[in-house]
Amino acid sequence: SVLEDWVENLGNVTTFGRHGLFTPDNTHHAMVMGYEAADALGSGKFDHDHWSAARDRFAQHIAET
Repeated sequence: SVLEDWVENLGNVTTFGRHGLFTPDNTHHAMVMGYEAADALGSGKFDHDHWSAARDRFAQHIAET
């Protein structure tokens, strides 16, 4: 959480994916993260509310082995 807080305070920086969000998710979860990041940037201006809601949904991902 310390690193996530630090990254959130960096202007114009977004971290995502399994390593960037410190989540040991499966590939299909990582793909969803990429789609959500693209959607958040879709208008040309980063939609922080969209990204925040997506990050909340990522917490529900369950890694399958």
